Amino acid sequence: MVVPTSVGLPAVLNASTSSINETGSLLFEIHTTSVSNGTTLYWTGSGTSNSSDFTDLKNSGSFTITNGTGSVTRSIVADKTTEGPETFVLNIKVDSITGYTVATSSVITINDTSLDPTYIIIPSTSSINEGETLLFEIHTTFVDNG
Repeated sequence: MVVPTSVGLPAVLNASTSSINETGSLLFEIHTTSVSNGTTLYWTGSGTSNSSDFTDLKNSGSFTITNGTGSVTRSIVADKTTEGPETFVLNIKVDSITGYTVATSSVITINDTSLDPTYIIIPSTSSINEGETLLFEIHTTFVDNG
């Protein structure tokens, strides 16, 4: 596929880090050459992560070039599920989110910092007579208040 010459190619695609923990924020800076101010470029995410791993629940979008530069920020959710590390790659495209890919970031590792919730249920007694009240105390870890 031929890339439109009016768009040009991003010269440099930098990520703020190569490894990040859940609740962190990734910044991608795109420095272009021969791209007019106001040009819209598009991005899609790939890798083992998906839209639910990000606060905006999106895995694609767009940004505008100003003075040869554009940026994309991805804020990561702490999802309370122990799933192991995931990966994210940002792909820059022209024309639409399904357009021609003109740049691809390096692989970013999203470190899983979630811990599975635990629950302990303790009855007030191990034996009770009919008609009496039984109280259960519940202790949790890694469960949000409320």
